[in-house]
Amino acid sequence: MTSKITLSIKGMHCGSCAYLIEDILKEQKGVTEAKVDFVKQTCEVETAEEVKPDDLIKAIHEIQGEEFAAQIID
Repeated sequence: MTSKITLSIKGMHCGSCAYLIEDILKEQKGVTEAKVDFVKQTCEVETAEEVKPDDLIKAIHEIQGEEFAAQIID
């Protein structure tokens, strides 16, 4: 069973920030896809198993050298 989690992400300054967040999220257990929309400042995450949205937010907040703010949209 797959599910989708949509996050709002603030603090992205360029396309490289979006790629960095995508890469970090794709490394998380259970995540099959992460697509960041730099213009809308959002990210859609597809999961193959139960993933806690708070774990995704924590992974984004722990990116060194950046100060991203993430929250669940739905």
